[in-house]
Formats: sequence, structure tokens, C-alpha cells
Amino acid sequence: MNKHSGFSLIEILISVILLGVTALGLAKFNAIQTLGTTVAKDQQYATRLAEGLLEEVKQSARIRQAPVSPLNGVALSTVSGTEFTGSKSNSTSTFNVNVKYSVAPDWIDDAATTDDTIAFKAQVHVNWVSADGKTQNVVLVNDINYVKSADTAAPAMPSSVCRWDNAQALYPQGSWTIKGTEVFFCYKAGGCAKGAHNHPNAKPDEWKAMTGNPTPAQGGVCNPPNPDGSPRP
Repeated sequence: MNKHSGFSLIEILISVILLGVTALGLAKFNAIQTLGTTVAKDQQYATRLAEGLLEEVKQSARIRQAPVSPLNGVALSTVSGTEFTGSKSNSTSTFNVNVKYSVAPDWIDDAATTDDTIAFKAQVHVNWVSADGKTQNVVLVNDINYVKSADTAAPAMPSSVCRWDNAQALYPQGSWTIKGTEVFFCYKAGGCAKGAHNHPNAKPDEWKAMTGNPTPAQGGVCNPPNPDGSPRP
């Protein structure tokens, strides 16, 4: 009696069913994984979008200038003086944007006011429908408060050159130069004119090597340094 070895029809059917179930499970798992990745990427995109919008509002407050659309790539339409809306899309979703201020900011920098404050609460709300059909939201809120301190006038440029370099027509009393280890200063009340003949070594009646500090009158407007070359207060 001959015996034939191999798989029966039932065994083959069971194997096919098991392979089908496994393949279906893997496909479903892959779809869920892809969906999760897409949802996470959209969440990151929306967060960066909101952060960029909020940063541009803050920058506008710093420079005291009303934000100009588009902000962070979003074309905003004005709903009111405190609310703006717009949208932006990526490859998977459309993100709806809403920007709100707690009060209408005073964007005008009043030059006559030394303490000109701009203060308001800014909220950026981004919402979208994710790939899994759920509505998602990102909301960022920031208290914006900038105070313009009183402007400090820059110090006036010196009216005359105090270090002698033989380039100025007239050097005022107190002008100075360092020759070697010595400091010479002009102690002539009317100042010391330029020219080779007015070199400190050549005109001892006008230029004096310092061995001590000059008197306030001799120092004039220039206040020469100490004999070692270090500045005097």
C-alpha cells in the first residue's frame, strides 16, 4: 500500500488564513504607526507656527510698530483691533490661526514721553483636524510689557584734539604727547600751534615735561595723563 506525504487541503487553507490574518495585522499596525507619526508631525508644526507668530508680535512691541501681515507666513485678516485670523497649510493639514490681544496695544512711540509703556496679553490659538479626524489645538499666551526708558544723550564729541600729532592747527592748553617715557603737555594759555618748531622738545617755553600733575589751569580742557602715561580722573 503506497503512502503519500505532504500537506492536506485543510492544512493549506489554515496556513493561508493565518498568513492573511498576520498580514492584515501588520498592515493595520503600519497604518496606525503612520497615522501616529503624521499626527505628531502636525502637532510640532502647529507649535512652531504659534511660537513664530507670538515672537513676531513680541518683536513688533519691542520696536513699537504694529505687526504687518503676513506674520510667520500667515496672511492675517483683521476682525477687530484686538483680533486677527488666518490659516496656513502643510502637506497634510490646514491650520486655522487666531491672534488675540487683551487690549488694543498703543503701538505709537510718543517721543515726548520718557516712560512710554506698551503692555498687553497676547494669545495665539492654532487649531486643525488631524489625520485621525480629531480636532487638535495649540494655545500660547504671553504677557508683553515693554517700557521705553529715558534716552540718554550721547556725550558730545571733543571740540579739539588733545593728543598732539602735529596735524591740528592749534592744540589747546593741556594737549599732551608721550615721548619715550615722558609726558609733555602744552601749558601755554593760548595753546600750542602745529609745526616742527612747536615740537615739545623744541619749544620748552610752551611744552613742559611732566614730573607731577599740572595745575587745573595748566591742564586746560584736555587734562593730560599722569607722567607714567596712565589716565588721570
